[in-house]
Amino acid sequence: MKNSITVIIPTFNRGKSLDKALWSLSKNTELPEKVIIVDAGSKDETNEVVKKFQKLLNIEFLVTEKGLIKQMNFALERVSTEIFIRTDDDVIFSKNWIKAIRKEFNINKNVLGVTGPTIVPLKFKKNRDLIRIIFSKNIIFGILNYFCDQKICNIGYFSSCGFFSVGTNFFNSRKRPSQDVDYLEACNFALKTKLAIKLNGFSSDYGTIGEYNEPDLCFRVKNLMPEAIFRFSPQACLYHCPSLSGFFNSRTNYDDRMSNLYTFINKHIIYRKNYNKLKTIQYIFLINLFFFVKSTVNLNFKYKFLIRSIQQIYSLIRK
Repeated sequence: MKNSITVIIPTFNRGKSLDKALWSLSKNTELPEKVIIVDAGSKDETNEVVKKFQKLLNIEFLVTEKGLIKQMNFALERVSTEIFIRTDDDVIFSKNWIKAIRKEFNINKNVLGVTGPTIVPLKFKKNRDLIRIIFSKNIIFGILNYFCDQKICNIGYFSSCGFFSVGTNFFNSRKRPSQDVDYLEACNFALKTKLAIKLNGFSSDYGTIGEYNEPDLCFRVKNLMPEAIFRFSPQACLYHCPSLSGFFNSRTNYDDRMSNLYTFINKHIIYRKNYNKLKTIQYIFLINLFFFVKSTVNLNFKYKFLIRSIQQIYSLIRK
């Protein structure tokens, strides 16, 4: 089949949410040619869940060492289809998800990546700091909108300081038109396989849960092929229900999360035409301050975090 698809789902101790994800995928109007579940050594019911859907979805079950980037690259080496989709184990897929992604790739040969709405239901907004702030639309929302060049509710936009829009997280994103975007959503990430392999997959420059490794790959694609198009399709919809188990525990490593952001900014944002140095310095300072307060409240503060924060800001000032 043209535009054959492999869905890759990295997982770790999230058997219950994985069960719901695979059930919704099995109900799609078109099924992927293959599903790869890449596990980091789960001790819960993950193995039984995979067996339950193995025949329905042509699942290959892989086990490797922990780490989202390591798991994704391990699975990517085993993809033989034209397209792979990187998604999460705590999502629910709409019934036309696979069909919509295939359709978007068929529109234009320069379409190399496709994404869609990654809606966070209201009852799950408390599980993510950023989503909770965006839904509240208070003064902090206004500050973040400033850092997003007043486009925080846009679809697939990366700002002049490295902040990204969150329009795909809202229910009304299903009514937005198909459009070109700057990047592909982390859990709704469809890309041409050969291209990803040519670029050596997802970058190991990003630690822990690897935040920013997905847009990093998108930016590297654009650097290699400026004519490449990433498309947003409102029909390629899924619902992200952030789990508090498994990978979630790594989100308290604020030092690595700030390092990931700083790495991404230095690899890509400072070279963009719309780069705003002052706003970037302000943004890095604000996020460092936010994580400093969180780590202190959670009794998880480390002095090296403060030292690295100062180094990051100083380095940006000098560039």
